[in-house]
Amino acid sequence: MYLLNLEGEVVHQWSFPYSLGLYGYLLPNGNLFYNGKTPEIPPRFPLWAAFKGGVVLEADPKGNIIWEYKHPDHHHDGRRLRNDNTILLASVFRAFRYAPEEVPWL
Repeated sequence: MYLLNLEGEVVHQWSFPYSLGLYGYLLPNGNLFYNGKTPEIPPRFPLWAAFKGGVVLEADPKGNIIWEYKHPDHHHDGRRLRNDNTILLASVFRAFRYAPEEVPWL
């Protein structure tokens, strides 16, 4: 993960044991909040790999992981809230089988 200045120059770099997620951002304390990807083989559906997360973490400027949380249903987004809690976007996939006469919306 790279931190770029406004001229597009790399001013800092982190390395993590997880594939890059869609983004990360700096917290007010100078640490990085990072959304990473964990593998899932086979994927749940064809586009799942494009959006799947799997891990959020906070790392200090030296790359030390302060904390991390893994969840198999973590989608692409996680945020640190003002009260220092963390919220994740997660997907739950369920398959149900019904006979046509059992489906009330048909």
